[in-house]
Amino acid sequence: MFLMDSNTLIEAKNRYYGMTICPAYWQWLLLQNQTFFLASIGPVKDELTKGHDELADWAKNNSTFFQSISDEKTQAEFVKVATLVAQAQGMKTGAMEEFLKGADL
Repeated sequence: MFLMDSNTLIEAKNRYYGMTICPAYWQWLLLQNQTFFLASIGPVKDELTKGHDELADWAKNNSTFFQSISDEKTQAEFVKVATLVAQAQGMKTGAMEEFLKGADL
């Protein structure tokens, strides 16, 4: 399964696949989700629904597109990612905290 981040969905809406210009793209995303080929995660939905636009509405109306991240296996993988990021050299002050609070972790 491929996972989409917030920016992928936001850029699609803002640039090439506007929701009223290309509704087939958004339908295709949902079809791919039904075959377990494509999804996103709950924190991305949370990020998107902070907005007040068509994408926020789409995220609210298509909750099944967004997978939960609360299971043990996912959380264990998050620890691995966070550990690798913490070991990175030359990170700016506050970058780790910013990374950990975002939807992309």
